[in-house]
Amino acid sequence: MKRTVCCSTHCLSSVIVAAIASLLLCLPAVADKSDETSHAMVTSVDSRMPLDKYLTVVGAELNCYFTLELDSRRQPQVFGDKASVKFSPLLVASTKEDGSTITIHALIKKLQRELPEVHIVQSKEDPRIIHLIDASLLADADYSIQKRASITYSGLLYQFPDAIGKSVAGLTSRQWLMFPVVNTDWATTVHVRASQGTVRELLTQAVPLAGYKHIIWVAETFAKQGKAETQVQFYGPLKKAKAEIR
Repeated sequence: MKRTVCCSTHCLSSVIVAAIASLLLCLPAVADKSDETSHAMVTSVDSRMPLDKYLTVVGAELNCYFTLELDSRRQPQVFGDKASVKFSPLLVASTKEDGSTITIHALIKKLQRELPEVHIVQSKEDPRIIHLIDASLLADADYSIQKRASITYSGLLYQFPDAIGKSVAGLTSRQWLMFPVVNTDWATTVHVRASQGTVRELLTQAVPLAGYKHIIWVAETFAKQGKAETQVQFYGPLKKAKAEIR
């Protein structure tokens, strides 16, 4: 009886060993299919990113720059107030790199396609610069960034909007920081002398682009005592890479 059991066990062990060996022979083919499946899963993931992060990445790749104009007049003024709330599409939008943005022209087409509520304008003075503007702002005849002004100014860049605001109603420097403090230019000094340029042009042309962040400035418009107030925040120079310690 013991011998029979032993023999049965031996036979069973042989079957298991044979099965494992057979499985091992098949592993390369299985691994290949697994790799293909994994690759397919990775490429099918919708790896979207916030719009500002995307613009920073693609700006570095194409050597182009952006300004953003947000309409926040219909954001809730009181926490929890949901009546008539509408956040700027520039604030909530996300996108992904799909390989189509190999030129600035292709990038503009992509942004126009994905952001139908945003007016996108390529600067005539410097084609590397792209302005993204909430379309709702352009319907306002009193929108300050559309106004024209002449100015002579020397001083800190972050105070430049305040200087323009002395002759253009409703324009100020950023008074409180909704966007990260790391994206605020406190130190750059500029010298500007311009005649009858739009505020958009004045703000943009004042910035020394070499070594500057690819989002140059953000202007956000709020409702204040029944009137529109536009606050401008400059993003500042790129951080210099730290020298490698050897």
